[in-house]
Amino acid sequence: MTLTRQFSALCHASLYAAYVKILIVGSCTGDKDTAGFSSVLSRQEVDKMRFSGSLKSKSQSGRSARDLYKGQQHKQMFSGIDLLRKQYGVETCTVKIVSAAYGLVSENQRLLPYEATFKEKGISPRKRGQELGIASDIQRSMVGFSLIFFLLGKEYLKSIHTSIIPSPDQRLIFFAPPNSSLPAEYPILVPITSKGSGNIAIKGRAFKWLAAGMCMSSKSPEYLMSNTAQRVRALIELGQSV
Repeated sequence: MTLTRQFSALCHASLYAAYVKILIVGSCTGDKDTAGFSSVLSRQEVDKMRFSGSLKSKSQSGRSARDLYKGQQHKQMFSGIDLLRKQYGVETCTVKIVSAAYGLVSENQRLLPYEATFKEKGISPRKRGQELGIASDIQRSMVGFSLIFFLLGKEYLKSIHTSIIPSPDQRLIFFAPPNSSLPAEYPILVPITSKGSGNIAIKGRAFKWLAAGMCMSSKSPEYLMSNTAQRVRALIELGQSV
């Protein structure tokens, strides 16, 4: 590639990164990388450290959220994110993860291994989400982003206890089963269905297919700001054909 073409490609990526940025909200997974850790924390132990004010400092000895979670949805989601960052620039995509123990975390935030789920007996996802401030943290995190993708299962959607409100220039796009109850005003549903054990990971794969379709067709993120649901589905089908 000539220097002129290299410069043109960099300008192309920077242009889209400057105007249309993407926020992806994924979920924690039960499968975690616990190698090298002597113990795994319970939800109660994480809460105790939070209440004492020591959680942040003690978590510095943990792993980044990106590296800690090993579930297939998480891995597939990041495969798609890496494609988009390579195509449009690193700053194009920002990732947040809903954790049943920590609340809303960033991909580089360090976490200690833990066992916690919104499906835990006696736990109300809505009440737990309220305790962790998940809805308000998502609302604050949306500032400056045009496209916000949610890759969340049923219980994680319930943890967003208050309706998310987009600004007029934002699109909230949920990868979820048909007829899902979505905790947002003016949401865009991209129906995701699957059978068997692949049901949990399918949202991550669909996002990877979307990213692949965008890169194959040279569609910028701005392309998804109108006719969003139809265009997302078309790009997923294109990416799936690879």
